[in-house]
Amino acid sequence: MSDPPDLYDVLGVPPDAPGDDLRRAYLGLARRDHPDRHTDAPEATRAAAEARMRRVNQAWAILGDPVRRARYDADRVSRSTPPPRWRPDGGPNPEF
Repeated sequence: MSDPPDLYDVLGVPPDAPGDDLRRAYLGLARRDHPDRHTDAPEATRAAAEARMRRVNQAWAILGDPVRRARYDADRVSRSTPPPRWRPDGGPNPEF
């Protein structure tokens, strides 16, 4: 199973983007990918736009809320930090 996409990548903003930039990015993507804009498109195009819109909405639901964003950022940092090479007792860490 692959890792979920980085929410900042979904919105196309850097992790240190201010809230206004996040909102602007969300609104731009919502305008582009909203299913109502693709009613006359082929089924595959509509389905792809709906899938993109779901990812954009999920990203905005977390990054648009300051508390949830702080929690996401903390989890994001911990995921990117590799486990220590050695256990506190001096033995090798099998998770390394």
